[in-house]
Amino acid sequence: KGRARKEIDREIARKENAPEAARLLKHYLSCRGSKIRINFGVYKNARIVQIAMGQIKELIMNDMKDGKLNKDNYSSGDLIAYKDDKNKGQIYGTGENVEACNKGRIQADQEDYKRLKPANHRFVLESKSQVINKNMIKTTWMVNDEFVFSETKKFWSEFEVANNKKVIVPDYLSKYLTKIGLAKEFPYFSKRTEIWNPSKT
Repeated sequence: KGRARKEIDREIARKENAPEAARLLKHYLSCRGSKIRINFGVYKNARIVQIAMGQIKELIMNDMKDGKLNKDNYSSGDLIAYKDDKNKGQIYGTGENVEACNKGRIQADQEDYKRLKPANHRFVLESKSQVINKNMIKTTWMVNDEFVFSETKKFWSEFEVANNKKVIVPDYLSKYLTKIGLAKEFPYFSKRTEIWNPSKT
């Protein structure tokens, strides 16, 4: 069992295309269960997240038309539904036809998001903003989530290991590892602070 675990760790350590996913999976198998932070670049560099951030900035600028920021926290839950046909990402929005499990979430589970997809394919983007130096805004972008797997048999996850090889594992088997003491679910987060000028956006 220990030898198999070391072999898995070696394969994960070689992973270059999705370093955040590798770190999350390794922490899952470590059984520590502690909260960790991952690089926000995995989100920031994804086109669908850039679109969501731009839409949130528009909300902030509209909010400031009276000269002050009336609401300091906006999220992807405040956005209308949007589908990026070019890169196949999606912002679900909060419409009546959106399933409860998807409300306000951003989806990036297509092949176009090779780095983000295996790390976190569906999540809520949050923001906290304040006005500084009159014309500048300081916004902290955040994603808070948990590394968990479903017990249902209709979902699976792909893990890209060495030499572009992929391992496809049913989620219920990944979940089962927690029941036999070989893995542990845990919370994780990512954040980045940006100072920007609304007049130049």
